[in-house]
Amino acid sequence: LDEGHNAPAHVASSASVSIVSADVYTTLDSRWPPTKYSSQMMIWREWASDHLPGVRARLDRYQSLIAKSGKGVLTWWELEELDRLQDLEGRLIRLAASKGDWAMRQESKGWYFEPLWASAYSQELLFRHARRTLVMSATLIPKTLSLLGVSGSCLFKEYPAVFKPRRNPLIHIPTSYLTYKSDP
Repeated sequence: LDEGHNAPAHVASSASVSIVSADVYTTLDSRWPPTKYSSQMMIWREWASDHLPGVRARLDRYQSLIAKSGKGVLTWWELEELDRLQDLEGRLIRLAASKGDWAMRQESKGWYFEPLWASAYSQELLFRHARRTLVMSATLIPKTLSLLGVSGSCLFKEYPAVFKPRRNPLIHIPTSYLTYKSDP
């Protein structure tokens, strides 16, 4: 894994869940949790768990129809709905099974959820199928590995800079403030 310093953010993003209004009002034929409770992650976990059986029942109906008649019997709209239901089931499962602290925000089309700490998900999303993992970056520090839940059985090596600082000075060049109103 190159650019390992970004790994915690990428793991958290991969574990994130987005639920949009169309999912709730159209696909689930339901409502959002009450506004006064919408800032509590436990309410969202229960909400997702409550809606999973209905989604699974609809998926089971499609699966039995496919088993009896083959996939060619479904209309384009039914195939689209089947795909939408399978995607929604996955998102509801992730939300219902979420662990730890999560950040949530209401967006114009719905709600977005992302874990605050990647360590609960890095094993599942990053290291699951690997016997060994090499995480590299020019700016990797031990704290980054701890954010990924890596402890004990790792070898961390730091190397001195290959570029001499005196040959790469930081030079400030004063500039003007420019806006769209500035003359060319």
